[in-house]
Amino acid sequence: MKLFNPFDVIRTKYVFFTGKGGVGKTSAACAAAVSLADSGKFLAVCRRYSE
Repeated sequence: MKLFNPFDVIRTKYVFFTGKGGVGKTSAACAAAVSLADSGKFLAVCRRYSE
């Protein structure tokens, strides 16, 4: 199995993780952020709550 490389899929300046509750958006965003930060990229992670 090939390891996930965010540079293979992230080609824009902004990346949004969206979907219904409980599908792993936060986990996916954190994993991508850690990988990008480890490679030397600068980033910000934000979370929006809707009511």
